[in-house]
Amino acid sequence: MCGFLVHYKFTENSKFSKKNFIKSSKLIQHRGPDDTHYFFKNNVSMVFYRLSIIDQSTKGRQPMFSQSGRYTIVFNGEIYNAKKLKDKIFNKVKFKGSSDTEVLINLYEVYGEKMLKFLKGMFSFVIYDNKTNKLFTARDRFGIKPLYYFKDKDKLVLCSEIKPLLSYIKNISYEETTFANFFFRQELESTENTFFKNIKMHEAAVFKIFTRKKEYSIKYWNIEKNVKLIKSNKNSKINYLSELVENSAREHLNSDVKLSLLLSGGLDSSALCHLISKYHSSNIETFTYDFEDNDLGESKKAKKISNFIGYKNHKVLIKPNYISNNFENICMELESPFTSIRLFGLRKVYQEVNRRGFKVALEGSGGDELLGGYEYNYLSYLLDSYKQNKKRILNYFKKLNNEKILNYIVTLSYQNGSTKDASPFINSELFNKEFLDKNLNEDFFESYKYKMKLNHMQKSQLVDINKVNLPRSLKYMDRLAMNSSVENRVPFLDHKLANFCFHLENPLKIYKNQTRYVMKEIFKKYPVYNFFTKRKKTIVDPQRSWLGKELFEYFFDEINSLEINKIEFFNQKKILLQLENLKKNKLTNSFQLFQILTSIIFIKTFKKKYNINLN
Repeated sequence: MCGFLVHYKFTENSKFSKKNFIKSSKLIQHRGPDDTHYFFKNNVSMVFYRLSIIDQSTKGRQPMFSQSGRYTIVFNGEIYNAKKLKDKIFNKVKFKGSSDTEVLINLYEVYGEKMLKFLKGMFSFVIYDNKTNKLFTARDRFGIKPLYYFKDKDKLVLCSEIKPLLSYIKNISYEETTFANFFFRQELESTENTFFKNIKMHEAAVFKIFTRKKEYSIKYWNIEKNVKLIKSNKNSKINYLSELVENSAREHLNSDVKLSLLLSGGLDSSALCHLISKYHSSNIETFTYDFEDNDLGESKKAKKISNFIGYKNHKVLIKPNYISNNFENICMELESPFTSIRLFGLRKVYQEVNRRGFKVALEGSGGDELLGGYEYNYLSYLLDSYKQNKKRILNYFKKLNNEKILNYIVTLSYQNGSTKDASPFINSELFNKEFLDKNLNEDFFESYKYKMKLNHMQKSQLVDINKVNLPRSLKYMDRLAMNSSVENRVPFLDHKLANFCFHLENPLKIYKNQTRYVMKEIFKKYPVYNFFTKRKKTIVDPQRSWLGKELFEYFFDEINSLEINKIEFFNQKKILLQLENLKKNKLTNSFQLFQILTSIIFIKTFKKKYNINLN
């Protein structure tokens, strides 16, 4: 797990400052504090910062060359089936070490771009062909590992984070349409556009080829593409899925350094805790965060589960002053606004992981997206089953109050405008009319188009997988983990496991009002399952309470400052009124208000550090 910066010249006359290049690259030194190495040749320059996980010797150093010397790679990530792939080319390659990087670069030399279909893991990499001066780039199927780039007529610059690009390129402005996508579609990094104009995100499951004359991209994997599920009964599918889960957990334990686990107290991370104890003999420690004076948190349950399995548990506690003292820092680390106060808990828990000497942290993310675990996914499931279950569905809706029914109707028409519990959050009064007129039209709110035949629930899941929840949480995890020099791993996002889950029939995802049914059937055999009730519990945080009390003055000052008058997006008076309503406990949903608050501080922070402006 590492970070890199690459400069690729399109023309011989392209200006290049080695001093500025290296200076800018140091802004990602936290991603790889163990080793630094450089490569300068012809029209390409590379700098690499290494966090040593597999093969900690210099034989794993990057940039690394293929056996023939033709190809040079910088690679951020982990290839979990590297040992099997090594055997695949063992007769053709004489290996010097045991790193997955050496397997990856030589696999490319043997198979070219076709090698992507063999890879199981998380990755972003750049491969330079020293013979043809061609550049090959790729990113893993879900975009677990980041990659950004800037391109003009003279050069292409690629990096694991955005800050080095801002430092190196200069004269960058904000991308207004990305803010609109964030405020009204919850999209953070689901398109090529970032919050910075002309700095692009390399798309997930895509490889690109760059030459001096042209560029082209190919999507090499798509979860929507139908797969042949085993034609068997329910129990056989459950057993097969259980094998996929356990195989993925086992593969993600490969490491030359000690491992840790982020234990939230939820079912997924708890099941992962059980699997780790089953397949990993070394002692592992678990880490949990919670908020001060928050009786509804899961830290007590996490500690009980950790003790039950026999692991030591560490809890970090978040206080309001930690948030106010670190708001600009977290904006700088995330390189974007964000959506929840929970990110401060995640940030501090990674800091504690690092402080206690761990380089790797496993996490239970991804399960809800793959099996439709959110409340608004359930609405789409009801649509799919309406003809078969009219009476049961009507009885279900009779139990709901009018407000909840209205929320469901709104959410079904536009899922992006609701939080996971089907609560609409958009309030256009908080924005200036000019901003709304410029960025919003009928097409903006249209549902996503799908070429393949999918049911309503799969379409709802794809919003989570490709556009909203998963891209957002993966960005948060990578940036906050790597800021503390910790590699985060997500076993439930093994692509074979994910594909199988996505294409299961609906009754295996939801059964008798029980979401994620098939996974719960698997987890029932794990002893930790006894700690859970049948009903999914939403993680509770004190965001709404703290914004109206402990953090009120901090945010009031930010909104009331002269800086916000320079940001053309917002209606300052309406936002202040909204904050006052929150203080008086008249506001039930703080999601959009928090979006705006973080955006104000994000814009101010990057303006101050990199002189980024709104054009």
